[in-house]
Amino acid sequence: MIPLDYKNDEEKQPLVYLVQHAYDLEEEIEVKIIGIFSSLEKAEAAVEEYKKLEGFRDYPDGFTIGPCILDRGYWDGGFVTVYHEEEE
Repeated sequence: MIPLDYKNDEEKQPLVYLVQHAYDLEEEIEVKIIGIFSSLEKAEAAVEEYKKLEGFRDYPDGFTIGPCILDRGYWDGGFVTVYHEEEE
C-alpha cells in the first residue's frame, strides 16, 4: 500500500486516489468503489459530498482513500474471508 503522503514524479508515475466505502452487513462486508480522483483534495471533497447521501451518511467512517500509481498491479496474492458469528 502506498502511504497517503507519498510524493512522486507525476510524469513518470501518475498518482490517483481510489475512494471506497465499506460497512458491515449481517454476514458480509459491503464495499463500493466511489471513484478514482486525480488529487487528494478532489478525493476528500468527494467523500464529504457522499457523506451527505442516503446510505452513506449512516456509515460516515466507512470511507477510505488509497493512493495508487497508474499502470501498476496491486494484487499480491491470497484472499480475505470475513466470518461473522451467528447470534443465537
